Amino acid sequence: MRALTPHDVLALWDEGAQRHPLDRSALLCARARSDLPAEAIVDLPLGEVTRSVLRLREATFGARIDSHVDCPFCGARLAVSVMTSDVLPAQDVTAVARGAGD
Repeated sequence: MRALTPHDVLALWDEGAQRHPLDRSALLCARARSDLPAEAIVDLPLGEVTRSVLRLREATFGARIDSHVDCPFCGARLAVSVMTSDVLPAQDVTAVARGAGD
């Protein structure tokens, strides 16, 4: 998978700015899955869309995701770092979904 260039990131931002969050995910997934026609993205399982978007993020920005969360009780901010490998399923989610009903 090819990483996004700064120009690509801005173009995707502009294209997705006024779209529904689900449509933004589909837009990113279509970019990540150039092997599929854009209209096929809506038929992918949610796990496969998530996997594709995370792989695109990893190719573009690296495997480490730095974030934060605010405590709802005391308001303290907690720094959180995860690796994409920590949140991606160990095996192909489409294979699991297809195997479950066979």
